[in-house]
Amino acid sequence: MGGLSIRNINSNGIIIEFKEVTKRYKDVVALNNVTFTLKKGIIGLVGPNGAGKSTSIKLIFNLIYPTTGEIFVLGKHSIKDSLSIRRLLGFAHTSQSFPPGYTADTYLDLVSFFYKLNPDKATNRKKNLLKYFGLDGAAQRPISTYSSGMKQKLALVQAFMNESAKIIILDEPTANLDSLARIKLAKLIRQVYTKNDVSVIISSHSLLELEEICTDYLLLYKGTVLWQGNAEEITATNLSEFYLTQLKRIGDVKDMELEL
Repeated sequence: MGGLSIRNINSNGIIIEFKEVTKRYKDVVALNNVTFTLKKGIIGLVGPNGAGKSTSIKLIFNLIYPTTGEIFVLGKHSIKDSLSIRRLLGFAHTSQSFPPGYTADTYLDLVSFFYKLNPDKATNRKKNLLKYFGLDGAAQRPISTYSSGMKQKLALVQAFMNESAKIIILDEPTANLDSLARIKLAKLIRQVYTKNDVSVIISSHSLLELEEICTDYLLLYKGTVLWQGNAEEITATNLSEFYLTQLKRIGDVKDMELEL
């Protein structure tokens, strides 16, 4: 697997802890008494729709509160220390919305202000990231005129803007991206992990892309942990087969052949 060559570069420091976390939305249980620990790495967050991936991400950012249980991010309490935690994170969402009337340039200045970045360093980082993702020629255009792929690239630029980030969380980051942008994103993820000691959590349905880059995985299913481990523990031919094996183990996938 592509991620194995960068395994164990960092120490085994814990970055995120969920302790007996349950999250209910009225009658729906999104997470059911979940306990897990994430350590430094490039971590693939895997699971079908409704598995609890988006809920977990929102809990990390303290956008929602757990019904029961506690969450710690970089040793800080997710509720009590939420503001200081957010300043150590980067984030990109596949359907991210942007404030009306902003250009990419002015929006990223707002992001820099939120993170309290050094103005000169932030300007240079913004310039380099926009060029890297091919948005430098459109930086002065209103974001409302961007295509879906351009908006996704801008969301990625935002995610990597914070030079103080210790964790970057990417939610379906390759949606709407062209092939070159996907290659560049994978290279950037490897770079910040290996050279800058930044862990990256990637929530994605594209198991093939995760397989090429991740050092560790957390498989969620119906609000519970289906499996957790590192890439070296996956003995199946690929991540997709391993995922199916885990589903078969709990009896939820029995037959993948269809009579036509």
